[in-house]
Parts: sequence; structure tokens; C-alpha cells
Amino acid sequence: MSEKEQKEITPDKRIVVCVSGLAGTGKSTLAKKIAKKYNLKYYSGGDALKALASEKGYNSKPQGWWESSEGLDFLAKREQDLTFDELVDKKLIEYAQNGNV
Repeated sequence: MSEKEQKEITPDKRIVVCVSGLAGTGKSTLAKKIAKKYNLKYYSGGDALKALASEKGYNSKPQGWWESSEGLDFLAKREQDLTFDELVDKKLIEYAQNGNV
């Protein structure tokens, strides 16, 4: 995006940038840099999923939680119940509809 285009972003012009890819490929790093450069909000599907885990009673705050026995248990339940991913998708779509993310 050029400097001119960046200046043209206004509340009525909503931009949405979605970065996807395999685990460990730098999605978060890239998305955070884009958000910072263009003054956009940053949201992560992984963060939304961890928030959902917290709502379900899991202690998902510690770093490395996904690799813990509790995190692995949550992931196993997630494989059996697509509701988790559907709720995360719904939340991310809400953010996107507001724009500038």
C-alpha cells in the first residue's frame, strides 16, 4: 500500500488483511508488522481460541500452554467438537466486519 493509499484510509473505508498459513511459518510476525505499519488492529485466531478455552474453564494463559497436558486435552476435544472452531470463526468475522484489522 502506498503512502497516498495509507492516508486515504478513513473510518468509512474499511480494510481487512487476513494472513493464513501453516503453523510456525511466521503468520503472527507478519500480521503484527502489517498492523503496526498501517495502524490496524491485530487479532489472532489462536488468541481467540485460547480465550474460548479460558471461557470453558481451562487455564490457557501460560506461555507454551498448547504443548501442556491441559492444552493437548483441549485440542483433542476440539477435534471432536467443531463448535470451537465455528465460534472462533464467528468472532473473527465480527472483527473483520468492523474493518481496519
